[in-house]
Amino acid sequence: MGTILLAVEGVNVRLSGSLSAVEEFKIIIESVLSLPSSLVHYKDSTSSSPSLPRFLVKIKKELIGMGMPSADPSLAPSPAQHISPEDLHSMLTSSTSDVVLLDTRNDYELKMGTFKSAHHFDISTFRDFPASAKSSPLPKSDKIVMFCTGGIRCEKAAFAMEAAGYPSSSLYQLDGGILNYFEKVSPDASRETYEGGCFVFDDRVVVDVEGKTVKGVRVCFRCRWPLSGGEVEAMGGEDRVIKCEKCGEEDMLNCEGRKRKRNY
Repeated sequence: MGTILLAVEGVNVRLSGSLSAVEEFKIIIESVLSLPSSLVHYKDSTSSSPSLPRFLVKIKKELIGMGMPSADPSLAPSPAQHISPEDLHSMLTSSTSDVVLLDTRNDYELKMGTFKSAHHFDISTFRDFPASAKSSPLPKSDKIVMFCTGGIRCEKAAFAMEAAGYPSSSLYQLDGGILNYFEKVSPDASRETYEGGCFVFDDRVVVDVEGKTVKGVRVCFRCRWPLSGGEVEAMGGEDRVIKCEKCGEEDMLNCEGRKRKRNY
């Protein structure tokens, strides 16, 4: 099972399957795209059940839509410098650090967890990021480290920040995103700097600092807003069709015909 997104600016692949099948598919991808493994960044984690419902290939204008044609990583390198999870952790735990963290994700994602003291633009879609960057109160003289789930959005967000007047010399992005941070920094150390889990776009919904699925979390049947285990239980449990408070004004239906395997 999996989803493959193809665009001029790059390729994004998500796979769910046995270890041997996934490893074999990695080899095929690198061969077909003529890419050395050093240019392909994998973020592996385990799950007790398949986390993607089907196999799908899509050709898109943008891997992640931001509506800013000039923000094309295939034409120019990102204005932001990459910073490793280990180096970022050292900065965050240093008493003399002056780094400013910027979460580039959407509001429903950061609800499930983010770095402590991180700033965000309170956006519901990534297409709002460029306009929010222009009106951002963050000082342009500050050292800003952007982060997202796996690093892709930051590649594009950096262009928007530069266009908004932030100098490239002060822009950084977490290499590999939150998931890479969880992988490279120990769980105990991660808990010092990160609160909650990380929203992911598959049936796991949220993973914790150990990369494990957070049990009980679901997303709204209609709008994909994530709901905590407590909220799900209050609505009747995981076997029901779950709607958030905004979408729940209509009757919640416990109807097998309306249940779907993919809840995001």
